[in-house]
Amino acid sequence: MIPRGTLRDRLRSQSNLFEELLEARIIIGIQINNHRQAAVFYGKHLLESVDGYDRMRGELMVSVEIDFSTDDIYYLYAICMGFKGSCSFGRGPGESDKLNPAFN
Repeated sequence: MIPRGTLRDRLRSQSNLFEELLEARIIIGIQINNHRQAAVFYGKHLLESVDGYDRMRGELMVSVEIDFSTDDIYYLYAICMGFKGSCSFGRGPGESDKLNPAFN
């Protein structure tokens, strides 16, 4: 059984977090105890197409602290797939994150 993380509870108690995720053009999951470990969950195609950080300023990027060893990754993955229509997590460089043609 996969250990339960805290993202589920934070989504319930912090309604603004869920709203930010829905509005985000880029969603990044960051390891709670090690901010050097991170993964793009949504918007990887946008990040790859941007030429320089200055052009990213107008984009809404949301970073969410998660524990990669718990079910947090599944909750964030489900939000991206269910509400955004795709998820970049686990995709290699150049691989499309547009998994659901109905949304794209």
